[in-house]
Amino acid sequence: MRAEIVKVKPELHCGREGTSAGGGPDPEPLVSIITPTLNSGRFIADNIRSIHSQTYPCIEHIIIDGGSNDNTLDIIRELDPGAVVISETDKGISDAFNKGLKLANGAIATLLNSGESL
Repeated sequence: MRAEIVKVKPELHCGREGTSAGGGPDPEPLVSIITPTLNSGRFIADNIRSIHSQTYPCIEHIIIDGGSNDNTLDIIRELDPGAVVISETDKGISDAFNKGLKLANGAIATLLNSGESL
């Protein structure tokens, strides 16, 4: 399944420079991947591994957990210690995604549910 781009802020980049079509330096945009989750211990490891397997270097992972009471947070701490993680009660996936958007620093932001992989 292809993730949908929901926000574009071209002024934000990760600082690594690529090459523009004109041959000059062109900073690569930071991509924010927002993962809403709740009691997703069965799925979250595959989600995290799929993000880590990407070759694009400019990715931030934001995980918004709705207050899981299974092993979801333990798995996140073990496999994705660099992720931005918020764990608190929310009003569902839309609320979690909106919280993630407020935290996102990327020029591009996308939603990747906890049961999905890239």
